[in-house]
Amino acid sequence: MTYTELFLQTTANGLRHWSYILQHGVQVRTPVNLSVRQVLEEAFAIPHDYVEDRIQTVFVDGMPVDNIDTAVVHNGARMGLAAALPGAAGIAMRRNSPYAALRGDITRKAEVAAQTEDGSITLLLFNLIMHEQGERFLNRGVESVAWRIAKLLKEHPEGEKLVIAAPAEATDMDTLEDWLQKNPEATVRLRVEQSE
Repeated sequence: MTYTELFLQTTANGLRHWSYILQHGVQVRTPVNLSVRQVLEEAFAIPHDYVEDRIQTVFVDGMPVDNIDTAVVHNGARMGLAAALPGAAGIAMRRNSPYAALRGDITRKAEVAAQTEDGSITLLLFNLIMHEQGERFLNRGVESVAWRIAKLLKEHPEGEKLVIAAPAEATDMDTLEDWLQKNPEATVRLRVEQSE
């Protein structure tokens, strides 16, 4: 039995625990060669007002983004999202910060988008964005390495229900943990949702 696709159901508190996987970066399937705004609002269905008001810090391939309409997300890109970050550095990294000039040449520049295609990106969510949007991404499915999933499985909050909903052949948590530990670098497509 392999666990390359895993669907878990848990409580609201358990789901919050699984959201922490998003801080480390997960692979997300999405259309690419779109602007950051198009990826967020069209591909991920995050409401426009939330994107404007809440997502204050955006990084694409390690570069801070001011204009989410002109920064393009390519196949294989790394995109990090956060609410306001603390401190002087956090202020300087915010979108359209009055201190953006302190960043010098590291700011992501405008690009011309190529033909839109299916692809995947590494997505990282931090602080409030992780807590508020984590469920959205865990419900739609993310990909991560088996060892990270094994770690979260082991640290699942005691007393919080956790059910393996798929694959159907999965019978117990011990078998799942054993497979994850024996295949630490395997890519696993993970879905987690709140159970009734």
